[in-house]
Amino acid sequence: MSVVDNPPVFIALNATLFLLVYFIPSFIALTRQRDQRLKIFLVNLLTGWTLVGWMAAFIWAVTLPWDFGLRRAPGVPRPAQPGPRDPRR
Repeated sequence: MSVVDNPPVFIALNATLFLLVYFIPSFIALTRQRDQRLKIFLVNLLTGWTLVGWMAAFIWAVTLPWDFGLRRAPGVPRPAQPGPRDPRR
């Protein structure tokens, strides 16, 4: 007896596999501790059924957040800022 011979088990396994693949962007956002994980989850949930929505959520989950220098770890210096231009040049 195979799984295909038992329709409820076959449907349950396929549904589970589908949901695991469907929510990969959300799982990635959760494991990477992204600040935007709720928004990524909502994009994934509401527009993930389109390939564009799923890809947007996936790319958003795996890309590094932009660093505007707003949050830095204690003791990490800011990058050197360019000084005033030398008027002789």
